Amino acid sequence: MDARIEDFCCKRKTNRYTMLMLYLITDVCINSAYLLMSYNQSYQKIMKRFMKELSALPAKQYIEAMYQNPKIYPQTRDAFIRCGLTPKTGTAERSVIKRRNPS
Repeated sequence: MDARIEDFCCKRKTNRYTMLMLYLITDVCINSAYLLMSYNQSYQKIMKRFMKELSALPAKQYIEAMYQNPKIYPQTRDAFIRCGLTPKTGTAERSVIKRRNPS
C-alpha cells in the first residue's frame, strides 16, 4: 500500500465527522478484501477494477429487484434491457400486454 493515496481510497468531501469515519472504515474494508482476494485466489486485477466490481454488486442486486416491479416505467425497463439486464420469464409478457391494452 505504498502507492498514491487516490488509488486506494474512495472519493469524499465532507466536514461531518461521522461520514468521514464511515469513509475511512469503507477504505479499510476495501483494501482488506482486495488483499484477501489477491492472496487466496491469485486475483490478477488491479485495485481500481476491484473497487468498481465491488461497488457494482449491491447496485446490480438493487436493479434486479427493481426490474421485477410490475409498475415500472417502460422507458426504465427498456434501459435495463439495453444495459444487459435480461428479463425474467413472464415479466416481459406482462409488460407487452399492458402496452397493448391500456386501461
